[in-house]
Amino acid sequence: MRSTWQRLALALAVVTVPVLAITGCSDKTGGTASGTGSVGASTAPSTAGSGSASTSASSAATPVTRPRQVDLKKITDPCALYTPQLKQAFGLDRPPLAGAASAMFGKGPACDDFNSSGTGAKDIGLSFAPVANQGIADWLKVNTPKDKTSVQAAGFPAIRYTTGQACFVQVDVADGQYLVVQFTDVSLKPDRATTPEERCQGAAKAAELVVASL
Repeated sequence: MRSTWQRLALALAVVTVPVLAITGCSDKTGGTASGTGSVGASTAPSTAGSGSASTSASSAATPVTRPRQVDLKKITDPCALYTPQLKQAFGLDRPPLAGAASAMFGKGPACDDFNSSGTGAKDIGLSFAPVANQGIADWLKVNTPKDKTSVQAAGFPAIRYTTGQACFVQVDVADGQYLVVQFTDVSLKPDRATTPEERCQGAAKAAELVVASL
């Protein structure tokens, strides 16, 4: 019989979860990363016509304001992002597990961690993937999560969206670089599950903490 740890590990949808069937996420999220209104993208980008040209021109003209530049190429071990403060904030009491992000995030290094089952705790997973070879604008040219919302994390521009049992926050930390933060429900029992709002609150809080530590 598999242990609770093994069952949770099998259930954990880490950064390899493909963003395909995007579900809704409430804008009534807590934490320090707050929504500024949906910037919308419910269909695949058009490849022809004036609408596509207008969108491209608009995107190119929009400046990106950041409090500073963070070079993610310096992060050789994403598991080091799990600071004691962050692990305590989310009750993560297992050693982080190194892995690789999915193809949609460039197959770069990634890391995930989650909490043990315990009285009064939710069963959650938290994953990080620093992407240093692609900007969010380029990512959005081929990925169009329908509930994408503009947010901020530690003063950096970011986007938030959901898929399945996970909420994602992607933080624009530098030109051509972004950090993926994924908060996932890995519960095996209804009373230990999180709501969509709680997952997005968790992703926002995690993004704030990890970016502030960079």
